[in-house]
Order: sequence, then structure tokens, then C-alpha cells
Amino acid sequence: MATLSSIITQIDQLLLEAKEEQGGLEPTPLFSSKKELLRRYIHVATGRTKLLVLVDDLFEVMTTPQITALPNLPAWILGVINIREEIVSVIDINSFFFQETTPHSDKDKIVILQKGKMKVGFLVNKILTTTSRPDSERISTTDTPLAIAAPEVFDTGIEMDRLLVDILEAAKLFAYSKFINYYQE
Repeated sequence: MATLSSIITQIDQLLLEAKEEQGGLEPTPLFSSKKELLRRYIHVATGRTKLLVLVDDLFEVMTTPQITALPNLPAWILGVINIREEIVSVIDINSFFFQETTPHSDKDKIVILQKGKMKVGFLVNKILTTTSRPDSERISTTDTPLAIAAPEVFDTGIEMDRLLVDILEAAKLFAYSKFINYYQE
């Protein structure tokens, strides 16, 4: 029994042969044998900012534990949390990129990003959804608020409900000069 994929490929071949015979328009393939890898994301909201976070970059998503504030740090570093005997810094994304404080509640979550041995958490007000998308749906961003504030970190996004949502990748955040050299502000 023929598979749907093979039937569609045969139809595409017949259309191509018909085009060659009649010099007609280019047929549009209904099925491509090229398969794209889907990347999984969580779509989060923190204050006015909405982000897509690669699931591959996630260490954990958790309810907000007690955050211990530390002295002499920038306002965007909220403090540290203890996760199974490991100390992880927690930041406010809006304060970090826009110098505006995100309103927080006891319903907030902490999204912990990891790349190699580096980890950082950031507070989110809401997890909106999860989605899987191919890389071909990634769009270069230059005019979103995050891309304007930090083009080194936010250079691609994906359209979600007719809005372009920036993608936060841990490696780009951890390599961002303001993140590395926060004490030089």
C-alpha cells in the first residue's frame, strides 16, 4: 500500500511532466521530502515583555521561592535563590533591558536558563503557551523593543497571533556585555 507521502510525490512528478509537455506554469509541490527540525519554545510574559524561550536552554521552571537580595548590585539583579544546594541569580528582564520594574505577584514563576555550567533565573508573570516551530519561521528582528534595546541578544523572533515575539537564547544572553560586566554600569 502506498503512503500519503509517496502518492503526493507521484502527483508532483505528474504535474512536473505536464508542465514540461505544455510549457505551463511551475507546479507547486504539495509535499516536500525535506523535513525541518522543530524547535520547542515556551511563550512567557513578564510585565509588558513577551518572549519565546528555547526549551533546550531551560534548566527548570518553578514557583518562586524566597529570593535573597544582595547589597551593591544593580536593580535588575533581584537576588539569589537556592536550588538543591546551588545558588542561582535571579534577574528582572524588564529592568535589565528597559530600566523599568516588572510588577510581581505570588503567582509568578521563575524560568531558569542554562548553557553549560552557567545558570540564571528570571521572573515571569505568566507562561502563555508552548509551541514547536521550524527554523524557517524565524524572522530577523530589528524594530521590536527588545531588538532595539539589545540587538546582540534579540536578533530573531517568531510570529505568534500576528505579533512578532523575540526569542531569548541563553548563549546570547550569557555573552551579552551588560550581563557579563554588570559592575561597570
